[in-house]
Amino acid sequence: MPTDLQIQEVGVLDLEAIQQILFHRGRMLLVDRVKEFDQGHRELIAELLVTADHCAGHCPNGQPVFRGVDMVEALAQAAGLLARLIWSSSEFRAFRGTGEVIFRRKVVPGETLSLRVKLIDERLRGALKIFDGEVWVGEEVAASVKNISILFSNPS
Repeated sequence: MPTDLQIQEVGVLDLEAIQQILFHRGRMLLVDRVKEFDQGHRELIAELLVTADHCAGHCPNGQPVFRGVDMVEALAQAAGLLARLIWSSSEFRAFRGTGEVIFRRKVVPGETLSLRVKLIDERLRGALKIFDGEVWVGEEVAASVKNISILFSNPS
C-alpha cells in the first residue's frame, strides 16, 4: 500500500492509482476512475463503465443487466477510496453492511455509472466509518444506499 498517493488535478485518480489502494481485480474491481474528490465536504465521485462482462450470467428476459448487489459493492469500493484519500494511513478491512437500499432503475452494458459517496459519520467506534452513496446514470438515480458501514485500520 503506498504511503503517499499523487493526487492529480482536482483529486482525480486513474485505474493504476485505484489499484494501489483497492485489492479488487478483474471483474470485481467496480471503479474505473475517481473523477472528483472534495476533502472539505468529505465527498467523492467515481465512475464505472458497465460492460457485458459485469453483467455475465444475469440476463432476465434475455437482456444483460448489472446486478443491484454490484451497485452496492461499487459504492463500498468508492467509499474505501474516499477514506484512503482522507486518511492516507487507513486500510480497508471489511465491508460491514448497509442500511436502506433502494434500486430505482436497471443498468445495462454501455452505461456509465457515477458513484457518489459522502462520509456522514467518522466518530463511530474509531475504525468504523459510515457513508451514504448514490449511483447515477446520466441525470437519473439508479440506486441509493444509506449507512454504508466499513471497517478500516489506522484511520487517523
